[in-house]
Amino acid sequence: MNPARAAALLNGRAQAFSIGLGGERITDQDIAHALGKLWHEGARLYGRAKWAGQEQSFAPLLAHFLNSVKALQSFDCWIDIKPGELERIAKLALVESLYPKLCSTCGGLGTIMVEKQKRGRPRLKKTPAAVLKIPCPKCLGEGIQEHAEFALAKTAQVSRRRWANVWSYRYHRQIQPLLDKYERLFWVGIRRALRENKA
Repeated sequence: MNPARAAALLNGRAQAFSIGLGGERITDQDIAHALGKLWHEGARLYGRAKWAGQEQSFAPLLAHFLNSVKALQSFDCWIDIKPGELERIAKLALVESLYPKLCSTCGGLGTIMVEKQKRGRPRLKKTPAAVLKIPCPKCLGEGIQEHAEFALAKTAQVSRRRWANVWSYRYHRQIQPLLDKYERLFWVGIRRALRENKA
Protein backbone atom coordinates (compact mmCIF):
# COMPACT_ATOMS: atom_id res chain seq x y z
CA MET A 1 0.00 0.00 0.00
CA ASN A 2 1.14 3.52 -0.71
CA PRO A 3 2.59 5.04 2.53
CA ALA A 4 0.87 8.37 1.85
CA ARG A 5 -2.51 6.67 1.52
CA ALA A 6 -1.81 4.52 4.57
CA ALA A 7 -0.94 7.61 6.58
CA ALA A 8 -4.14 9.27 5.40
CA LEU A 9 -6.11 6.15 6.23
CA LEU A 10 -4.81 5.95 9.77
CA ASN A 11 -4.42 9.60 10.67
CA GLY A 12 -7.31 10.67 12.89
CA ARG A 13 -7.34 14.13 11.33
CA ALA A 14 -7.43 12.80 7.75
CA GLN A 15 -10.26 13.72 5.43
CA ALA A 16 -12.70 10.97 4.54
CA PHE A 17 -11.98 9.35 1.18
CA SER A 18 -13.45 6.59 -0.95
CA ILE A 19 -12.27 3.00 -0.90
CA GLY A 20 -13.14 0.12 -3.16
CA LEU A 21 -15.54 0.20 -6.07
CA GLY A 22 -18.57 0.95 -3.92
CA GLY A 23 -17.28 4.37 -2.88
CA GLU A 24 -17.78 3.83 0.86
CA ARG A 25 -16.46 6.61 3.04
CA ILE A 26 -14.02 6.05 5.92
CA THR A 27 -14.12 8.59 8.71
CA ASP A 28 -11.75 9.23 11.60
CA GLN A 29 -14.19 7.41 13.91
CA ASP A 30 -13.93 4.32 11.69
CA ILE A 31 -10.15 4.45 11.89
CA ALA A 32 -10.10 4.88 15.69
CA HIS A 33 -12.58 2.02 16.05
CA ALA A 34 -10.50 -0.22 13.76
CA LEU A 35 -7.31 0.49 15.73
CA GLY A 36 -9.11 -0.37 18.96
CA LYS A 37 -10.22 -3.74 17.58
CA LEU A 38 -6.70 -5.01 16.88
CA TRP A 39 -6.03 -7.93 19.22
CA HIS A 40 -2.21 -7.86 19.09
CA GLU A 41 -0.94 -5.11 21.37
CA GLY A 42 2.42 -4.79 19.61
CA ALA A 43 0.76 -4.46 16.20
CA ARG A 44 -1.69 -1.87 17.53
CA LEU A 45 1.06 0.23 19.14
CA TYR A 46 3.26 -0.15 16.04
CA GLY A 47 0.46 1.08 13.79
CA ARG A 48 -0.27 4.03 16.05
CA ALA A 49 3.42 5.01 16.19
CA LYS A 50 4.30 4.46 12.53
CA TRP A 51 1.17 5.14 10.51
CA ALA A 52 -0.99 7.34 12.74
CA GLY A 53 1.90 9.55 13.88
CA GLN A 54 1.08 9.14 17.56
CA GLU A 55 4.50 9.67 19.09
CA GLN A 56 3.19 9.00 22.60
CA SER A 57 2.85 5.33 21.54
CA PHE A 58 6.63 4.98 21.13
CA ALA A 59 7.44 4.36 24.83
CA PRO A 60 4.82 1.62 25.36
CA LEU A 61 5.78 0.10 22.00
CA LEU A 62 9.44 0.02 22.99
CA ALA A 63 8.56 -1.67 26.30
CA HIS A 64 6.41 -4.27 24.52
CA PHE A 65 9.05 -4.89 21.85
CA LEU A 66 11.81 -5.18 24.45
CA ASN A 67 9.79 -7.87 26.26
CA SER A 68 9.46 -9.76 22.95
CA VAL A 69 13.21 -9.50 22.33
CA LYS A 70 13.94 -10.70 25.89
CA ALA A 71 11.65 -13.69 25.32
CA LEU A 72 13.59 -14.42 22.13
CA GLN A 73 16.84 -14.08 24.09
CA SER A 74 15.77 -16.59 26.72
CA PHE A 75 14.38 -19.00 24.10
CA ASP A 76 17.59 -18.95 22.02
CA CYS A 77 19.85 -18.87 25.10
CA TRP A 78 21.82 -15.73 24.24
CA ILE A 79 24.51 -15.82 26.93
CA ASP A 80 27.07 -13.26 25.74
CA ILE A 81 25.09 -10.06 26.37
CA LYS A 82 26.56 -7.06 28.16
CA PRO A 83 24.37 -4.86 30.41
CA GLY A 84 22.29 -2.35 28.45
CA GLU A 85 23.19 -3.85 25.08
CA LEU A 86 19.86 -5.54 24.46
CA GLU A 87 17.91 -2.37 25.25
CA ARG A 88 20.03 -0.24 22.88
CA ILE A 89 19.77 -2.75 20.04
CA ALA A 90 15.99 -3.16 20.48
CA LYS A 91 15.58 0.62 20.37
CA LEU A 92 17.81 0.82 17.29
CA ALA A 93 15.69 -1.77 15.45
CA LEU A 94 12.49 0.00 16.41
CA VAL A 95 13.72 3.44 15.32
CA GLU A 96 15.08 2.04 12.06
CA SER A 97 11.71 0.41 11.33
CA LEU A 98 9.56 3.40 12.28
CA TYR A 99 11.72 6.02 10.55
CA PRO A 100 13.50 4.27 7.66
CA LYS A 101 16.22 6.00 5.65
CA LEU A 102 14.75 6.81 2.25
CA CYS A 103 16.67 5.92 -0.88
CA SER A 104 18.66 8.88 -2.16
CA THR A 105 18.09 7.94 -5.81
CA CYS A 106 14.29 7.56 -5.93
CA GLY A 107 13.39 9.55 -2.81
CA GLY A 108 11.51 6.63 -1.28
CA LEU A 109 9.22 5.99 -4.26
CA GLY A 110 10.89 2.73 -5.29
CA THR A 111 10.75 3.68 -8.96
CA ILE A 112 12.53 6.12 -11.24
CA MET A 113 11.63 7.61 -14.60
CA VAL A 114 14.11 7.10 -17.45
CA GLU A 115 14.00 8.10 -21.09
CA LYS A 116 13.62 5.23 -23.50
CA GLN A 117 16.69 5.01 -25.71
CA LYS A 118 16.06 4.56 -29.39
CA ARG A 119 18.24 2.34 -31.55
CA GLY A 120 19.66 3.35 -34.87
CA ARG A 121 20.59 6.68 -36.37
CA PRO A 122 19.32 9.70 -34.45
CA ARG A 123 16.84 11.91 -36.23
CA LEU A 124 17.65 15.46 -37.12
CA LYS A 125 14.48 16.82 -35.53
CA LYS A 126 14.20 16.77 -31.78
CA THR A 127 11.29 14.59 -30.78
CA PRO A 128 10.23 13.90 -27.21
CA ALA A 129 11.53 10.56 -26.03
CA ALA A 130 9.27 8.05 -24.33
CA VAL A 131 9.59 7.85 -20.57
CA LEU A 132 9.63 4.55 -18.75
CA LYS A 133 8.97 3.89 -15.08
CA ILE A 134 11.41 1.27 -13.78
CA PRO A 135 12.27 -0.09 -10.32
CA CYS A 136 15.05 1.86 -8.66
CA PRO A 137 18.36 0.05 -9.21
CA LYS A 138 19.83 1.28 -5.92
CA CYS A 139 17.09 0.13 -3.51
CA LEU A 140 15.64 -2.57 -5.83
CA GLY A 141 12.17 -1.04 -5.64
CA GLU A 142 11.92 -1.00 -1.85
CA GLY A 143 12.20 2.77 -1.46
CA ILE A 144 14.38 2.51 1.62
CA GLN A 145 18.12 2.35 1.94
CA GLU A 146 19.67 0.05 4.50
CA HIS A 147 22.16 1.46 6.94
CA ALA A 148 25.76 0.30 6.75
CA GLU A 149 26.85 -2.24 9.34
CA PHE A 150 29.41 0.12 10.88
CA ALA A 151 26.69 2.79 11.31
CA LEU A 152 24.42 0.29 13.08
CA ALA A 153 27.28 -0.76 15.37
CA LYS A 154 28.14 2.85 16.17
CA THR A 155 24.51 3.76 16.90
CA ALA A 156 24.10 0.71 19.15
CA GLN A 157 27.35 1.67 20.94
CA VAL A 158 28.91 -1.69 20.15
CA SER A 159 32.36 -2.26 18.66
CA ARG A 160 32.45 -3.24 15.00
CA ARG A 161 34.04 -6.56 15.83
CA ARG A 162 31.42 -7.40 18.46
CA TRP A 163 28.65 -6.31 16.09
CA ALA A 164 29.98 -8.57 13.32
CA ASN A 165 30.58 -11.57 15.60
CA VAL A 166 27.62 -11.36 17.99
CA TRP A 167 24.87 -8.99 16.93
CA SER A 168 24.67 -8.68 13.13
CA TYR A 169 23.00 -12.06 12.55
CA ARG A 170 20.69 -11.68 15.53
CA TYR A 171 19.71 -8.16 14.50
CA HIS A 172 18.92 -8.92 10.85
CA ARG A 173 17.58 -12.48 11.19
CA GLN A 174 15.83 -12.49 14.57
CA ILE A 175 15.11 -8.99 15.92
CA GLN A 176 14.01 -7.18 12.74
CA PRO A 177 11.62 -9.99 11.70
CA LEU A 178 9.71 -9.37 14.96
CA LEU A 179 8.95 -5.84 13.74
CA ASP A 180 8.03 -7.17 10.31
CA LYS A 181 5.56 -9.45 12.09
CA TYR A 182 4.09 -6.46 13.98
CA GLU A 183 3.55 -4.60 10.70
CA ARG A 184 2.04 -7.64 8.97
CA LEU A 185 -0.36 -8.25 11.87
CA PHE A 186 -1.26 -4.57 11.90
CA TRP A 187 -2.25 -4.50 8.21
CA VAL A 188 -4.18 -7.76 8.40
CA GLY A 189 -6.04 -6.58 11.49
CA ILE A 190 -6.78 -3.09 10.22
CA ARG A 191 -8.18 -4.39 6.92
CA ARG A 192 -10.38 -6.91 8.73
CA ALA A 193 -11.61 -4.33 11.22
CA LEU A 194 -12.45 -1.79 8.52
CA ARG A 195 -14.30 -4.44 6.49
CA GLU A 196 -16.31 -5.52 9.55
CA ASN A 197 -16.99 -1.90 10.42
CA LYS A 198 -18.42 -1.21 6.95
CA ALA A 199 -20.32 -4.52 6.67
